[in-house]
Amino acid sequence: MLNGRRLEAGVAGFFDLSSVPASAVERIDVLPVGSSAVYGSDALAGAVNIILRRNMDGVEVDLHQGHASNLNETNFNASWGSSGERGSIGIVATYQHRGELLGSERMATSTTALPANAPNLYDVCSPGNIYSLDGTRSPVSARQLSGDTRRPVGASLDAGVLATAGTVNLCNSAALSGRIPPTRREGALIVASYQLPGAADLFLETLLSHEQQFSRAGEFIALYGGHSALSP
Repeated sequence: MLNGRRLEAGVAGFFDLSSVPASAVERIDVLPVGSSAVYGSDALAGAVNIILRRNMDGVEVDLHQGHASNLNETNFNASWGSSGERGSIGIVATYQHRGELLGSERMATSTTALPANAPNLYDVCSPGNIYSLDGTRSPVSARQLSGDTRRPVGASLDAGVLATAGTVNLCNSAALSGRIPPTRREGALIVASYQLPGAADLFLETLLSHEQQFSRAGEFIALYGGHSALSP
């Protein structure tokens, strides 16, 4: 919930909390027990309530630059607010840019030193593997081919290739998938309130958010289940 009011879920069935600028949050109340009497039937197992800042006064600017090997991230937040005896208004703007991290850029997701039956190891990769049609010499690695793999079927294999018989060149399917997707996010939050004479209170809460995120699942060009076969 946001300030005690239920947030609408998106098409994926949940609300993206990253669209709420962190600099606009005053506190987060977590109720681990049933709160249906206060927040409705959906709060049977508890509730999480995000409380936004109010009565902001002045200007705040926050810039954070993060870096790891092959990865950069920039976060920028700026806020302005003014409050008086009966009302207040605040504006928070946020910007985030984060680069992409591929599996090939981390050892844990690029290594092939895994058990032979690991589901993310496969042999359709480069350099390729050569299998005989009848299985008498299978497989032969193409690591030491001179670069010309366009040999006619039936051509003999040189000694350098034969020396690698039984060695399979394996690739890790996680190497070319995105571990951290590239992200760009811009957003703004406007909050205002005004206390009318008596018990009435007018308020405004407007959240604008735009996010671009790309997820890489594998190679741009992928081959599945096919092998180039040369007879011995």
